[in-house]
Amino acid sequence: MTKQIQMFQCSKAGRLVFAAVVVALALGAAEVEVAVLVKGVRSEDFRERERASDQLLRLPFERLSEIEHVLALETDAEVIARLTEVALHLYLKDPRITPLEGQAGLLGISLDIEPRNGGWAIIVMEAKPGFPAYEVLRAGDRILAIDEQVLGTGYSIEAFRERVSATAAGAFLNVTLLRDGKTFPAKVQVAGLEQKGDDFVMNFIERRARLGRLYLSQLRAGEKAAVLVIPDGAGGEAYPRVFELEP
Repeated sequence: MTKQIQMFQCSKAGRLVFAAVVVALALGAAEVEVAVLVKGVRSEDFRERERASDQLLRLPFERLSEIEHVLALETDAEVIARLTEVALHLYLKDPRITPLEGQAGLLGISLDIEPRNGGWAIIVMEAKPGFPAYEVLRAGDRILAIDEQVLGTGYSIEAFRERVSATAAGAFLNVTLLRDGKTFPAKVQVAGLEQKGDDFVMNFIERRARLGRLYLSQLRAGEKAAVLVIPDGAGGEAYPRVFELEP
């Protein structure tokens, strides 16, 4: 009987967490309480933790301080890792760092290409935090089509990059994704660049990566993003999607 009561209580708690995440999704990222989503991140159900983490990533960058406050009090290792990922993404999401306007479009992903069913598929190797694409794309995703047009014979990485670059900053690309054996449509917003050119893109990516490293070091030291001075011409490599926290 005690076991049954305990099982019922756990099941009820799980349903409450799931309901909280569903409510959060219905309200939208701008209105939801961070505390509600953090409950989802602490859920025993992995899928609920993933859903809550995804919703936290969609918060506006202005809510970074709320994440930092929760993170400063957190003791669970997985929750700390997830909230650190969210904090870094929101910090880099600031339009002063990752603008949604400019002369050229940029997704902020590393990619490859592979033949598929007589055509081609773009492989997402990595999505970089701070870019809108980070909230939609995952490493291992295959982009099969853009605007319902399959990537046919003769398609190339260069053709994909040109398509993205020619997309107005702040606009959305309508793509067809293959993930975990399932195909589905998705909208991916394009970030902006002040000017075109490979050198400018590389400098932009490296500068953001440097800022991300500086922010993480301050976050781990208990400092706030507001005290970070953004240096000109900062360089460094990009962070992967999953972060390993140093002791």
